[in-house]
Amino acid sequence: VTGVESTPGSLRVESADATAGLRVSVTFEMQPAGIVLISQTVTNDGVEPFDLGELTTWLPLPDHATETMDFTGRWLKERQPQRRGIQSGMWAREVREGRTGHDHTIVQLAMTEGANYQDGSVWSTGIMWSGNSRHLVERLPSGRTSMGAGELLLPGEVILEPGETYAAPTVAATFSASGIDGMTDRWYRWLRARPTHPTAAGPRPLTLNV
Repeated sequence: VTGVESTPGSLRVESADATAGLRVSVTFEMQPAGIVLISQTVTNDGVEPFDLGELTTWLPLPDHATETMDFTGRWLKERQPQRRGIQSGMWAREVREGRTGHDHTIVQLAMTEGANYQDGSVWSTGIMWSGNSRHLVERLPSGRTSMGAGELLLPGEVILEPGETYAAPTVAATFSASGIDGMTDRWYRWLRARPTHPTAAGPRPLTLNV
């Protein structure tokens, strides 16, 4: 760690790897609704090109987070929840089509056992990106558990020349002690508070899907 900057609503941590010639910046921004926005950049401070494989945002989970939920589906049967216990290894939901769709999750949840829509603790992450992406939950053999999200980079997709910077898509994260509904309430309050939200900027536009 080479530097830390903080304000009442944000924290930025700078770190560097002198051997690899890389510099990483991570910024956390707390939103009024209880959403944390996490942004990362990596800069090549070396003298050779660097082939970037991934820049994933990872967040730790407590031991009592024992279940996950995400969403799948198809046309006319979108956003179907699927739930499973967290086991050793990695659970990955990937988008490889270059866009979001009915069969891909929009958010990854981790929950306490038996958590439902009104009760239980729920942690969630969502990537603010509509291209190739990954939502991840991993439990190590030691028992430590974490959840992550980031852009899914294809081999050779990002080659950082000396001095170049890659900015990862922002990841939004939140926590609710009042079940899935409590988490959803935080997401909706954050979205509706945006100055560009349709009801704030003007009449809501009509979308006709034919």
